[in-house]
Amino acid sequence: MEKQIELDDLMKYAMIGHPQISPDAKYICFMVTRHNVEDDEYESNLWLIDRTIDKVRPFTMGNKDMYPVWSPNS
Repeated sequence: MEKQIELDDLMKYAMIGHPQISPDAKYICFMVTRHNVEDDEYESNLWLIDRTIDKVRPFTMGNKDMYPVWSPNS
């Protein structure tokens, strides 16, 4: 018998969203949101994909960083 997905199961996943491609198309910045069970709140920070070297890394370290936007001259 397969286990049904429960609310607690969903809270363990990180949600990825709002990808933004840089004007030169070398980078993609996106938001990662996780549920902090202890504080019962969502925390978000931004991650960056460097497409020139195929590497992903955290871009911000805060817990309330959301909705990346590139400057047109970046």
